[in-house]
Amino acid sequence: MQDKEQLSSYVKTRVSIPEALIEDLEAEVLKAFIKAPDSFATRQYGDTWLVKERTCVLRVPGRVVLEESNYLLNPLHPAFKQITFKTTAYQADTRLWQ
Repeated sequence: MQDKEQLSSYVKTRVSIPEALIEDLEAEVLKAFIKAPDSFATRQYGDTWLVKERTCVLRVPGRVVLEESNYLLNPLHPAFKQITFKTTAYQADTRLWQ
């Protein structure tokens, strides 16, 4: 269990991304990645996506929970400044220590 003092230093961040900035991973590419036994192909795809600045955000399916998505943010992309981040203190439920 997390120490109460340690939890007091945690923060949470809300990220707001305009839908127009998001690209979904193509189905054909996704199928190839699922068949790949290692992560080299995905890493190479991501590196190329980042350097070419093709899009600002790439939405990819989660590997653990397939119904969820992960969002890769490209800070090199000119539209990155349209993404907003709001950080606030994390308030842990006090029942954790009762």
